Amino acid sequence: MATGRRPFSGSSGVGLMAAILSSEPPPIRTLQPALPAALEKNPDERWQTAHDVARQLRWLSDGLSAEQVQAHVRQSKAGISR
Repeated sequence: MATGRRPFSGSSGVGLMAAILSSEPPPIRTLQPALPAALEKNPDERWQTAHDVARQLRWLSDGLSAEQVQAHVRQSKAGISR
């Protein structure tokens, strides 16, 4: 939805499922550079709760770059707080 196109395609439902399981979509920021890099396929790399989303939106509104937000996310997941 954020990019205006589907991340995976297939000629059938089975083909679509195979594409989801076996390939990576193009990095979202290559399609929409303004979007945060935290929109990830890997569950360990994406937002887990609405609180995570709100926190990142606050960081972005405070003027942090997407890279700085990603650094905060990595530190939070590693148990390091700032």
